Amino acid sequence: MKKAPTIFSNKNWQAAGIAVLALSFSKLAVAQEFHLSPYWKEFEFQGDTIALSLDKVQKQTVFNELLLQPTYLNVDTAKSAIESADASFDPTVTVTTARARSDNDVTNLRGDQDSISVGVSKTFEPGTIISATQTYTETDAVSSGTDLDGDGDTSTLSLTQPLLKDGGFLVNTLTREQAKISLTNQELAQVETMATRYTEVTSAYWDHWRSFQNLSIAMEQLALAEKQEDLATKLSDAGLVAKVEVLRAQTGVAQRYDAIILAQTSVIETNNTMMRLITSNPEEHSTILIEPNAAPEVVQPSVKREEVTDLALRNSLSLKQLDNDLTSSDLTVEAADWQRYPDLDLTMSYSVSDDIYKNTSVRSVTTDSDDWSIGVTLTIPLGLRETEEDYRQAVNANTLAKYAISSEKLNIVKTVETSVNRVHQNFRRFQAAVNEVDVTTRIYEAELKQFNRGEQTSTEVLNAAQLLADAKNKRALARAEYEKSKATIDFLTGDTNDVVREIIKLPETSIR
Repeated sequence: MKKAPTIFSNKNWQAAGIAVLALSFSKLAVAQEFHLSPYWKEFEFQGDTIALSLDKVQKQTVFNELLLQPTYLNVDTAKSAIESADASFDPTVTVTTARARSDNDVTNLRGDQDSISVGVSKTFEPGTIISATQTYTETDAVSSGTDLDGDGDTSTLSLTQPLLKDGGFLVNTLTREQAKISLTNQELAQVETMATRYTEVTSAYWDHWRSFQNLSIAMEQLALAEKQEDLATKLSDAGLVAKVEVLRAQTGVAQRYDAIILAQTSVIETNNTMMRLITSNPEEHSTILIEPNAAPEVVQPSVKREEVTDLALRNSLSLKQLDNDLTSSDLTVEAADWQRYPDLDLTMSYSVSDDIYKNTSVRSVTTDSDDWSIGVTLTIPLGLRETEEDYRQAVNANTLAKYAISSEKLNIVKTVETSVNRVHQNFRRFQAAVNEVDVTTRIYEAELKQFNRGEQTSTEVLNAAQLLADAKNKRALARAEYEKSKATIDFLTGDTNDVVREIIKLPETSIR
């Protein structure tokens, strides 16, 4: 098999190509920085064009996706949700002040009372609530002619423990556990997004490479047509061919310019596609012309459908996200099941009071007390319709989550089958195109020899040259499609995910 052609393999055509293409990229400016990319400093600027390898383009695209920040913000939001859920278990402090006035004819109690209370409450993951309260009171009152001036302290410790409805660990930590799952999914989505961009720019790179190949072929055809015109002129002057052959050759030259213009347009379009992927600065989209490096040797594919399917099912990030969604749904079902129980709460409290009062005889009266209580409260809602419907909705959502996983697995299997077939088909197309180039090259050379002997016309020579050009264009197209289908396989098997994870392992200062 012949080695894949390099871009502008003929130096004369390369120089002509850059000159012609420059007409379509007027007022280009050399970018001094490429949006703070840690990779851009490695790039070598060459006037208005820059030669980039596929590897550098892929890295720059992944970096650019990080620079755009949406995936970063989603991950940060998911982390914030975990912190927010944990905040429900933070202790709280309650401070209460009050002033009371009594004027009761039945108890003959008249006077004022000021109080201040400080309480600390903490909720634990099993649903346990423990509260400690310290209360200070100051009394200035009269009861049946007796002064009740004094102050008092009361310390109270209480505990409430749900035994049924809200007594499960999961019920009280559901929000936090689902927030953790959401964070995992956001991190997977971040890698998946960058892996998608990596695959997209790989395809865009090969489309751009093909555009350059087409431009090179079009300029090669122009050179062949000009050579044919020169040859026809010399033979006509020598009286070996009719003068009409010169006109036919000139017509061929004119026709080749149209192909160059179309190829130029294609290069501009594919260049813009590349720039949209590798930079977030819109001002740079039209300032740099990317020249792809020469393509390496074509390697015959060795992928097998069974192996690719196994890897795709094992490494699919979208499938992992759906599995996590199912886990979150399972938790919702379990928590909703707990909510169908009635409320059954155990309550305990213990308080200590130390009150001192002074009467009219200026005798102190001290009252100390220890009080405790324990009890159980059972609350049974009639019907339980709301909780039953919540449970029903949770079960339905769980069923849909399982169905989504089954559908995604089927989609992966079908996609793998199509992609593996496409890889092998594109390789066979490339082989066929290589053979066609060999055949059409010999046809062109034979037609040219016959023209030199006066046995063919310029039109037939140029037609043979056009067949050669078409074959080379087919070869470039088949090569590009083959490489793009290989990139799809890498994405499906998870190889791209691993590459992306390595790329994003950059110092913090490098990606800000």
